[in-house]
Amino acid sequence: MVFPPVFNSQLEAETTQAINDETSNYTRRKDKLDSGRITEKPVFGVFTGACTGIGATIGTVLCVHGGFTLDLPGTLDSFIYLVMRILIGTVAGLVLGLILDIFARAIYRSNNSSIDNRIASAQENMENRQKGLALSKERRMRDYLTAFETDAQNRSVDFAGGGLARDATTKMGGAICDTIDSADRRPHITQVNAPFVFKVFANKITWEHGEYDLEIERWCKLESPIAQAALARAIASAAQLDIRMAYPTLFSDTNVVVNIAYGYTKDSAIATVTYQANNGNYRPPRNA
Repeated sequence: MVFPPVFNSQLEAETTQAINDETSNYTRRKDKLDSGRITEKPVFGVFTGACTGIGATIGTVLCVHGGFTLDLPGTLDSFIYLVMRILIGTVAGLVLGLILDIFARAIYRSNNSSIDNRIASAQENMENRQKGLALSKERRMRDYLTAFETDAQNRSVDFAGGGLARDATTKMGGAICDTIDSADRRPHITQVNAPFVFKVFANKITWEHGEYDLEIERWCKLESPIAQAALARAIASAAQLDIRMAYPTLFSDTNVVVNIAYGYTKDSAIATVTYQANNGNYRPPRNA
């Protein structure tokens, strides 16, 4: 196993790529749908005007060449009949043109509305999948961290019974005491906080102004991040016990607790052992 920050970086890159793929797929889908749009809005009246003219022309042709002028007495009746036929053709063309104009408008609205709905659906699906990828990343990271720390805790027992953890704890003991002894205990401070931080690398243990080199001290190099994290836990637990034994009632501090927190970098395990207590030197403010 690798350190959690390393796994998180790998997971972040994987998730980012998957999210970008979803965006690319959506963009291609949107472009394909957009290509099916009716780009020019129909101008209402185009079909009406055209069909009206065609209807009038057809009516005239039918009247003149189709023998529609009946043998009616008087030229007036024949003229009226001719006008009626032309009018019927014109009205028929007008009605047909109106229908075609309305139908063209309906097709335009239906086509583009359908495309808009399909694009919106594709975008919603993309966003849902991307949210799912982000949630999956968080879940996988939590699961990995839990498994890593469980394994490290189980392995720490092996180091707790060995000489490396005790030797390293003894080596940094003076620095731990200096951290606690130099904590701010002025009378306006209600609580004493003295965190001591150390890092466990594969070949050394470091703390502020101090280092424990495994090669110099003739210890084998730690073989894995789990081993580093396990050793950090063993040292922190030993340091916690030493602090409790060495500072039961120091400086009149009360309610002494020693907390341990763990963290990681890409190549080290970090432990923070914090001495906390109520400051026995604290005095409440006085009235003038």
